[in-house]
Amino acid sequence: MFTKVGDIKVKIVETCLAECKFEQAASAGGFDVCLRVQDADGESDWWRGEFSPNYGKGKMADRTQAQITMQALEGIGFAGGQDFSRLDELVGKETVAHVEASAPNAEGKVYHNVKWLGSGSSAPKAIDKAEAARRMKAIMAQAGSATATAAATAGHPAAATTQPAATAAPKVKNPFL
Repeated sequence: MFTKVGDIKVKIVETCLAECKFEQAASAGGFDVCLRVQDADGESDWWRGEFSPNYGKGKMADRTQAQITMQALEGIGFAGGQDFSRLDELVGKETVAHVEASAPNAEGKVYHNVKWLGSGSSAPKAIDKAEAARRMKAIMAQAGSATATAAATAGHPAAATTQPAATAAPKVKNPFL
């Protein structure tokens, strides 16, 4: 059982298929895909991915629980498709477990639950430096053009210059300084 919250580096140490944790999934003929994860301090817990035709909730309402579970498994490197006999291939794989604390129950007990594995939805999607430079050039050209157009419309003296709009980049205060 985990005693901390947040994104924790873990290793998958055990896998299994199990009866559904939730009755609604069981009545739909589903099952759970379970991965036990452990951190460097030896704390561990189970992640359960429901495999059923039931639809997810919130931003996942457009997918079935089976689709959500497959997406999660593929996101951490499972290459077996729907062949769960290959699930043990994940044992030893390192990933990140997002752990959240529950609200206290009637006895005041708080549980720490693995909500998802992998990077989750807030991880950045990297782009290469050349692509970033291309985008920056396009943005700066648009910003320069917009500044020149606004100056000309307002009858601003800067509009009469012969300097190309793309090189007349506006002075913008850096919000991080």
